Amino acid sequence: MRKTKLVIDCILLTFLMSCCTFNMGSRRLVPEYKGIDPEIAPYINNYLDLANFMQIKFKNKVTIGFKDINSNNIIGECNYGFGFREIDIDRTYWARASVISRSTLIFHEASHCYCGRIHDYGKDKEYVNLWEGRFDDFCPKSVMYPTIVSDDCVKYHYLQYIQEIFDRCQPY
Repeated sequence: MRKTKLVIDCILLTFLMSCCTFNMGSRRLVPEYKGIDPEIAPYINNYLDLANFMQIKFKNKVTIGFKDINSNNIIGECNYGFGFREIDIDRTYWARASVISRSTLIFHEASHCYCGRIHDYGKDKEYVNLWEGRFDDFCPKSVMYPTIVSDDCVKYHYLQYIQEIFDRCQPY
């Protein structure tokens, strides 16, 4: 009798789990990627080299790959899994992006995953609207701006952006 009840409970649980989808936001149960996509590797290696130069050491690796995100306003996303982090990069955006835009996107998403950064600038200043946190030339003060920073802004403020990225990094 006990074995029969246990078997029925297991079948019922399996059935319920197979019928349900879990909406966990940016939480994943298992990684979708193994390592880093070779096309993305030079960009993330540049980020990791700069972090090392700034004397920031990461204990964990972040996996990164391409995905069809299919959203007009999301081109990359850091996913916080159970015991891992990984980055999705929209393959359509990547195909048409400049080298500078690709680098900016990777630096932005890597700062979410590797440094625990949010969309912020300066000390404890979260971007609440898109008109705050800008230089006199209207460029955002951080690559953690909620939308992709223009290539021109990256050219003009590259050193400031690199310094700002790692100033408040909480290494993962």
